[in-house]
Amino acid sequence: MRPLQLAWPILLIGCPAADRPADSGAEGDAGDGESLPFSWTLSPSDLDFGAAAIGVEGSVELTLENAGSEELLVLSAELSTDAVALTTPFEDKLSPGERTTAVATWTPLDTSSLFETLTLRLSGAGELVRANVSVSGRGVGAMVTASATTE
Repeated sequence: MRPLQLAWPILLIGCPAADRPADSGAEGDAGDGESLPFSWTLSPSDLDFGAAAIGVEGSVELTLENAGSEELLVLSAELSTDAVALTTPFEDKLSPGERTTAVATWTPLDTSSLFETLTLRLSGAGELVRANVSVSGRGVGAMVTASATTE
């Protein structure tokens, strides 16, 4: 799976730079080999738990890298459901070139599918962005409980 690489123009919230062209640095490169002040990558680009056994906790890692030339702040990482937890959160500050990895866990309780969102709020170089990450999975199989008695 190819990592998602994003630069500042994803969604600007309350920022005077919102009228800048959306295609400037979409690949995280200023075009001349220089780093953009605010550029980052996520790998993988979504959180997919795949087919997970009912009653068995699964985990997925999501790595955020500061690909820009200035400090990156992780303001928040919010899930749209209580069924998934970030058991290891992202570091809140990343210097250029640094990475942080969050771990999300999910325990399916039935055979239903999971379609939720992880919303990241990031700040750097005077810009503020909100990026939505797809969270998915589906419960499979039956939960089996066994007990033994000895005589």
